[in-house]
Amino acid sequence: MTDTATPPLDPRRVARRRLWERIWGFLGIAYAVFRIWLAQVTVHRYDVWIPGFAAIELLTAWPHGLATARVITALIDRDRVRAWRWGIVLAVTHVAPEVYIALDATYLPRKIWASLAFFVFGFGALSLWGIVQKVRDGRRARAAAAAPPGQSEPSGVTGC
Repeated sequence: MTDTATPPLDPRRVARRRLWERIWGFLGIAYAVFRIWLAQVTVHRYDVWIPGFAAIELLTAWPHGLATARVITALIDRDRVRAWRWGIVLAVTHVAPEVYIALDATYLPRKIWASLAFFVFGFGALSLWGIVQKVRDGRRARAAAAAPPGQSEPSGVTGC
């Protein structure tokens, strides 16, 4: 169910969206590997079981990347139901690794709690800002594509 009727997407646009979903997924896995290394050098001394953290991090990386891309495309398409569904996946996969650290550690000093809060809230805010920008760009591109010929379209905007 959508707010407004959106025209069906052409196959090239669908293929481009799937490509971006894969790219987001692979970037998420690469970032997860970095975070696993970071956990190994920082929180292992607080009795956090790194293989458990690594499993959660790697298992949530692909769904997190996919959910990010699908939330953006759902919002561009003004499909609130799909945006909410993928938004829930996005929120859960965003906080799961940090929740594991918080629950598994025997003791965490304030600087580690501050780091966990930064990862959850700081990167969460940064992600939300990026999503808003991508949705705006995508909607502008869609509006420009639907505009009558001869009307200028925004420069540098490529739609999803």
